[in-house]
Amino acid sequence: MKLLNLLLVCLIVSTQVQAAGVAVVTPKDGDEMRFGHQLQEGVKIAVDEINDAGGLLGEKLELVVIDDVCSESFFHGNTQKLYTGEGSNVNLVIGPYCDGKSLPAKTRQALQILPQPLDEQNYTDKTSGVLRIGGMIKQQADIVAQVYKEQWVDKNIAVIYDSRNQATYETAAYLQEIFIADNLQNRLNLYDFAAYKKLKPMAKEIVKNNKIAYILGDKTQIAKLAQKLQEKNENIILLLNEYQAGLHFFKEMGNFAEGTYWLRLDDQKANSEFTDKLVDMRIRGREPHGLGIMGYSAVMLWFDMVKAAKSFNVNDLDKISTQKEWNMPWGKVKFKKGQISEVSGWNMYRFNDGEYTQIN
Repeated sequence: MKLLNLLLVCLIVSTQVQAAGVAVVTPKDGDEMRFGHQLQEGVKIAVDEINDAGGLLGEKLELVVIDDVCSESFFHGNTQKLYTGEGSNVNLVIGPYCDGKSLPAKTRQALQILPQPLDEQNYTDKTSGVLRIGGMIKQQADIVAQVYKEQWVDKNIAVIYDSRNQATYETAAYLQEIFIADNLQNRLNLYDFAAYKKLKPMAKEIVKNNKIAYILGDKTQIAKLAQKLQEKNENIILLLNEYQAGLHFFKEMGNFAEGTYWLRLDDQKANSEFTDKLVDMRIRGREPHGLGIMGYSAVMLWFDMVKAAKSFNVNDLDKISTQKEWNMPWGKVKFKKGQISEVSGWNMYRFNDGEYTQIN
């Protein structure tokens, strides 16, 4: 039934979307729902803002939300009609959130913007008509290294990754490079989920040799290992990636999530260049949260490019994207083959009493 509903959504999109359509592809259900909602809300705020000001090139924008169910078959099948423009007039595609993949250049009729951090393969993909504004997942390692040197340099740190998962492998390898460059390699120990049949002996080994555990992996791996580690040592410092651990971690850990440390994308709350914009949104009862900042930024970037090119044509926008600097919440940026010259970056937060407090 769900597959049938998704097919119907795509058929509706292909027949009803009018000029200047903006499609956002995000999860509506499951553990990724929170991030999907953030992204969708940020896109909607931008679309409403543009429409309230009269639209774009004489067209009002129409928002289309497509459910990203985080499956390979969905990416290649159900949304392909929308992506390739078969029967639709969608001019901008935000996402997909789960896959972060570029779409076939031969059939592209819409600019695609990927507003989330990507693994290196997707980030360095040279497909035209794609702009990546979220940077690379592995860049979170820079913040881990920074905070480690400021607060924990006398403690051993375990970096747990999964060699079967490209993003976690890249992050662990990059952090190791940083520690070697800083002559701290003796403080870092690497552990691969794939090398252990059971988590209990893995947790025992980690606790024996480390005071800090930076856990990379999927949501189930992270939550289960975190539980095992706290059973062995309730004082162990846990570092987690919010977009990997997600709500599943809090469901599994309950009160034991207190005091954990989280890597999250910069929400721009302390950015003086963006403060006025956030205040204005708040006055109007709208404010993007989390990935919503990235969703909002993606639409407004497209808006500026369309105005400059005086065209919705993806080839025109792809060409103009490299010709000047563009305003983003974190400053002016340039693009080269779809890659941004500067990204908003990661921050580290500590979770206590239901609140995140930035510590870097």
